[in-house]
Amino acid sequence: MLKPADIDFIVANEGADVTRLLLGKAPQGINLPLCCKCIQAREKMKIKAPLWYSNPSLAYPFAVSVEQGSSQATALFKQKIISGLLNSTLITADLTGGMGIDSFFISRIASKHYYFERNAELCAATEYNFRQLGAGNIEVSNRDITDDDCAALRELEGKGISLIYIDPARRTASGGKAILLQDYEPNVIELQKRLFAVSRHILVKVSPMTDIKLNLRHLPHTTAVYVVAVANECKELLFLLDREAVNNDVDIISISLDTNGLKNEFRFRPGEEEAAEATYATELGKYLYEPGKAILKGGAYKLISQRYGCRKLAPSTHLYTSDEIIEDFPGKIFKVEEVVPFNKKSLKEVASKHPKADLTARNFPMDTNALKKLSGIKDGGNRHIFAVTLCNGAKVLAVTSHFQVSEI
Repeated sequence: MLKPADIDFIVANEGADVTRLLLGKAPQGINLPLCCKCIQAREKMKIKAPLWYSNPSLAYPFAVSVEQGSSQATALFKQKIISGLLNSTLITADLTGGMGIDSFFISRIASKHYYFERNAELCAATEYNFRQLGAGNIEVSNRDITDDDCAALRELEGKGISLIYIDPARRTASGGKAILLQDYEPNVIELQKRLFAVSRHILVKVSPMTDIKLNLRHLPHTTAVYVVAVANECKELLFLLDREAVNNDVDIISISLDTNGLKNEFRFRPGEEEAAEATYATELGKYLYEPGKAILKGGAYKLISQRYGCRKLAPSTHLYTSDEIIEDFPGKIFKVEEVVPFNKKSLKEVASKHPKADLTARNFPMDTNALKKLSGIKDGGNRHIFAVTLCNGAKVLAVTSHFQVSEI
C-alpha cells in the first residue's frame, strides 16, 4: 500500500503543512494524497497510539477512522480485562474492527484473533498495517457480520472463541450521534443470542454518553461495567457479558488512565451505593475534592463519602470536603483559601481579587458560563473558584488552589 518512496516522503515531511504539500508538485512515484493523509494521521497517532506512530510504514486512508479509533491506552486496558478474565489459550474475535488498534492489542495475548470489517478499503489498509506490525495471528475478513442471516457468526461457531469484542457504529442514518443501544449498528441487543452461540464472553463498547442502568436492562448477562477515563475525560463504557451469568447487581469499575497506564480504580456495586450513607457538610473544611469523571459517570456519589471519610457538600453537589487531607482520594484535591456567601457584591469582590481563575458552578442557580459572564472572570490564573450549594441550601463561592500531596 505504501511504497518505500512514500514512507521516506512521510518521514521527511513529518509535521509539514499538508495543504502546502498538496498544492505543490508531487515527487515522481509518490502517492501524494495518501501520504498527506498519513502525515496528518501520524500527528494524532503520536499521542493516541505511540506504538503505531513509531512505525512510519502504516497507512491511514480515512481521517474519520483515526478520530474514532481507540487509543493505545484504552486498547491496552481491554487487553488487561481479557487476559485477567481468561487464563487458558485465548482465541478472540473483533466483529467491528475499524482501524484495528483494539484488534492489534487484543491479538497480542491471543493465539488467534479474527478481525471483521465491512468497509473494503479500510479492511485492506488494516490488513496491510497488521502485516507491517508483524501481527501474523490475525485473520482478516472483509464482511458485515449481519449479512446473509449472520453467516459470518455461524462460521465462527465451534472455533473455540474465548471472547467476542464488538464496538458498534454510533451514527444514525442521518449522520447524527446514536446514544441508545438499540440505535447502534449492528444492534447488539438483537444479536445477543447469536453472539452467545459463538462465545461465552462478550465485551461491548458503547458511548460514554449512554445511561448505564438502561443498558443493564438491555444486556442482562452483564457481569461488569468499566467506565474508562483518559486524562480525566470519560472515553469509553465497556460492558462485559457472560452467557452463564444473570446478575442484577454487577460490578461498576471506574478506571482512570494516564500515559503511564492505570492511575486509580474505584469498584462498587449499585446496591452498595443505594445502601451507602453519606455525611453532609454545612460548611467547607480545609480541603475540597472533585472525583474523577469516571467515578461521577459510574454514579458512586454517596460511597465516596463513606469510603474516604469526607463530607459531601449536598445530595446533588458532587463535591466533597474534609479538614484532614485524604492523600489517596481518586480525583482532584484543592486547598480551600476563602469561602464567602454568594451575592452580587461578593462575586464582584472575588472577581477583583482574582480576575483570572478557573470557575465552576455545581448544583447552583446559574451555570458556569452565565457566572463567568456576570463576574467577568477570565480563564487562567492559579486559582479555582467553585460556586456551590451546601446541604443547608446556602450558596457560597469557594476560592481554592490546586493541592499537591508533596505540599504536606
